[in-house]
Amino acid sequence: MAEYVDIYGGNHAMFKFIYYWDKYVNPETKKRCQNWCSHFNYANEALKMIKQVKSEVIY
Repeated sequence: MAEYVDIYGGNHAMFKFIYYWDKYVNPETKKRCQNWCSHFNYANEALKMIKQVKSEVIY
């Protein structure tokens, strides 16, 4: 997956998209990588929100 996905700032994933190489990427691999990026970004956003709420709660 490292060939097709870049992770920026340790918490944001993006599919490496280069227009002229797009026709050589297997569509199933492309779909799987984009799906993985979406789930990774969603999970990191949820974790960020949980940490924010946890820091605001006073015990």
